[in-house]
Amino acid sequence: MMQFSADLGEAESEPTAGEEPEGQSVGTNHFAVVLDASGSMDESAGSGSRMSEAKGAVEAFVSELPARATVSLRVYGQGGDNTDAGKAESCTSSEVVFSGDPSDEAFGVALGGVEPVGWTPLAKGIADAQGDIPDGTTDAVMYVVSDGLETCGGDPVVAAQGVADSGVEPVINVIGFQVDDADQAALQAVADAGGGEYSTVESGAELEAYWAAEKDRWREAWVGWRDAEVERLQDTREAKVDEVNDLDDALRDEINDQKFAGPIVVRELNGEGVFQEGERAAVLGLLSEQTQGRLDYANEFSDLSFVVGDNYLTDVTDVYGSADNRWIELYQDSQNNNS
Repeated sequence: MMQFSADLGEAESEPTAGEEPEGQSVGTNHFAVVLDASGSMDESAGSGSRMSEAKGAVEAFVSELPARATVSLRVYGQGGDNTDAGKAESCTSSEVVFSGDPSDEAFGVALGGVEPVGWTPLAKGIADAQGDIPDGTTDAVMYVVSDGLETCGGDPVVAAQGVADSGVEPVINVIGFQVDDADQAALQAVADAGGGEYSTVESGAELEAYWAAEKDRWREAWVGWRDAEVERLQDTREAKVDEVNDLDDALRDEINDQKFAGPIVVRELNGEGVFQEGERAAVLGLLSEQTQGRLDYANEFSDLSFVVGDNYLTDVTDVYGSADNRWIELYQDSQNNNS
């Protein structure tokens, strides 16, 4: 009984994009954006260039990421230019221009400074992005935005496979921006190798719609995780209360047995003339005090059921509070839309 613990354990960490976690903590979440800065991204798309459209969609996406997540922005092909003379420099260019909190205004500044100038070292960009995932990250999603294929001789499929085989095992999603059918098949192979999905978009509006769908998927994963976690805590709480009640019953049975056994022993000893004058009454008084002390202990022990309930309520509050307000708003919006 002294070793009994009313602790329900820690609530799981908040979920991220992807499938509902199966009983384990998801831990820290990282979103790695890998952006094509090749010269072709300067071509017209909708109301602006492919690059300007992509920038707007990327910035809107990052602004709504969970506050506890981290984000990185890597650009590739931003060096040199898209001429033969500038190819060597461009094909070796890959740089992480931001890494940190998604709410940091520096992200927008870094994104705004990206200019489309060079070739397309897609494989290098993907491989280098693996190093952008912070140590200790347990869940990572990489989004590669490109308007074409590798033009620097690298193998992006091999690069994606290498990242997928890393310790973190991030999901690599590839978004093709105004990509023709032949190039789409090649980019699909990159996504397949990275364990992710391939999507094609024709404008910044379509890219924003893609990421809106991603956020809906996260919301559904969060709701499923939350419900499963609350159910787990409920089951744990009930099991703990049952354990308290069983131990309490056993303790009170033992107290009652001793309560009746004590006077019987005193009577036998008194009959044998063991006690001097006044000793019998003193021993009976001592036994009564011990019985009351045991009952007091039993009452304190039974109160543990309330401690269990309080811990349960605290953990449930943590479950609901562990999600960023944006996630809660998304959940509430989904409920309102369904009602």
